[in-house]
Amino acid sequence: LYPEMLGALQRIRAEHPDVVIGAVTDGKANPMLMVFSLAPYFDFCMSWEDDAAGRTEFFKELGNVDGNADLQWIYTAAYEKYNDIAETKREMSR
Repeated sequence: LYPEMLGALQRIRAEHPDVVIGAVTDGKANPMLMVFSLAPYFDFCMSWEDDAAGRTEFFKELGNVDGNADLQWIYTAAYEKYNDIAETKREMSR
């Protein structure tokens, strides 16, 4: 963890209180589990383990002879999670 990170996340939260911050990880560095440092600044984390349907599609693509698997599924899943959280925050602020 870079020392500047906590200050940067604090400023983002202070200047943009309605922002939704998420992380896309390989599952080994989930900020939501870092309760004494990063967790307060993140709304969600999307990792390899979170989207079984995306993994299934990924492995099907790996079976292609050209070997060019598309990892976009995890970003699509993260974007969908962001939309859900952003909508919930909007509804709660009404």
